[in-house]
Amino acid sequence: MLSCVLYLRKGHTIAESPLEWKLPNGQSVLTFTFIVVKLWEVAAEDITRTGLVGLLPLLPLTRDGERHEVIEEMIEGIVAAKQFNLLTLSEIFAGLVLKDVHDREWLKGRFAMHKDILEESWVYQEIVQEGMAKGIQQGIQKGIEQGLQQGIQKGMEQGIEQGLQQGAEQEREKQRHALISVVQGIIQGRFPALADLAKEQASKIADPVQLQELLIKIGLAKDIEEVRLALMGVSNE
Repeated sequence: MLSCVLYLRKGHTIAESPLEWKLPNGQSVLTFTFIVVKLWEVAAEDITRTGLVGLLPLLPLTRDGERHEVIEEMIEGIVAAKQFNLLTLSEIFAGLVLKDVHDREWLKGRFAMHKDILEESWVYQEIVQEGMAKGIQQGIQKGIEQGLQQGIQKGMEQGIEQGLQQGAEQEREKQRHALISVVQGIIQGRFPALADLAKEQASKIADPVQLQELLIKIGLAKDIEEVRLALMGVSNE
């Protein structure tokens, strides 16, 4: 098996191969050799040429991935393969590079039929803000109705509090669904044989923190067996 470290964006410390772990006495206990791929230096054509649908969400992060025709090719390829779970990850990555107002409007329109976004993308943040605003609005309305009996001031305070709580719960659920999509997308790209197992196990996790821990285990896994063990270790508590 050939190990590879894939860097999605600039700005991080680049690990150099080989990675060597030593004891305090200087004795080497592990030497890990791997290939470093800086995605921003890779041409979009190199990704599409592989024919691997699981890699298509990475296209926006490639050297020429900001071009609209590249985004179009990514979407069309995913839809044609009916791998709709990859659309969320695709829009997240596209949202990280398309930040101009006109580009954002174009991207939102292009993904209008596939609305399911994740954190760290401006698209996801926009939905979170909309959810918070809606929750606050509903809470205030409910508080005003209660205020007819308990007093306008008290009702307003309760409405705002309930709205904020509802917005936080909506944000947590959106984050959970987005992380599940990321886990499934990575498994589809690296170990497609485990795609069904990943979908089943990831859906059992209610805590976004546990999903993040699973995501880290999958990312550090050296082979398919380690990924399988990580998935089978999922608890539905």
